[in-house]
Amino acid sequence: MDGDGSALGLMSQLLALAFLAWVFWRFFEKAGKPGWAAVIPIYNVIVLLEVVGRPWWWFLLLLIPIVNFVVGFLLALDLSR
Repeated sequence: MDGDGSALGLMSQLLALAFLAWVFWRFFEKAGKPGWAAVIPIYNVIVLLEVVGRPWWWFLLLLIPIVNFVVGFLLALDLSR
């Protein structure tokens, strides 16, 4: 029985990941960036920073604990504009 629960959990996580990749792909295309950039792990954050008009070095701020919450919130605000 335990194998069924872990398989279901894995499938739901893969489905959520695929949905997120599709959303980012569409967003990047609408922003005039290549859609494939959404699936490249670090590059997608740098492209997102370009789209919202922030410098690339903000990526380094996302690596600092606690600071990343503030920077992520600011990125979400810029993205909503």
